[in-house]
Amino acid sequence: VRLDLATRDTTALTRPPPASMGDLTPRWSPDGQTLAFSRRAEVGGHDLYLARADGSELRPLTQSELSIRGLDWSADGQRLVYASYQGGTFGLWQVDVESGDVAWLPTRAERIYNPSVAVQTGDLVYEELTYEKDIWQIDLTASAEGAPPQRPIITSTRWDCEAYYSPDSERLVFTSSRSGSLELWLSTADGSNPVQLT
Repeated sequence: VRLDLATRDTTALTRPPPASMGDLTPRWSPDGQTLAFSRRAEVGGHDLYLARADGSELRPLTQSELSIRGLDWSADGQRLVYASYQGGTFGLWQVDVESGDVAWLPTRAERIYNPSVAVQTGDLVYEELTYEKDIWQIDLTASAEGAPPQRPIITSTRWDCEAYYSPDSERLVFTSSRSGSLELWLSTADGSNPVQLT
């Protein structure tokens, strides 16, 4: 919705379909002629759309229905940079507004949100959410009073989660993003000697 700051009048620029959960994160192109935004589907995925400044000539730019966490225009107005969940993690991607070609923008970050591009220089900044997620073991046989003893058995500076013992209880399979993307790993039951499987 466009708000006229002088009159306080509002004008709806987009009208999402009834099955949609709405239009989000609007961004004007550098020349002010095109509006980019994400539309959230009923199932929760997002896609990017473009429209003229008055809301006409609406067209989808992506058709992936993935989670999108922020977008901005490149300084030249030829591409949109957006944060999206693809390849097992939130990363930065760019899409050409004419061809629709999508390309990954490599970074060292794992969970990226809200990219912003400087109009004058083209410099890019973004938010990176970091938190540690480890696998812990709790000794349920301990006789000590209070909470049972617990200790981390699989740790890294990335995500380690979803651990399962093998049927003979000698090994653990778990997921970890320590390699840069979320993959399957295998270790001994105490968490030592981790080996990447995928």
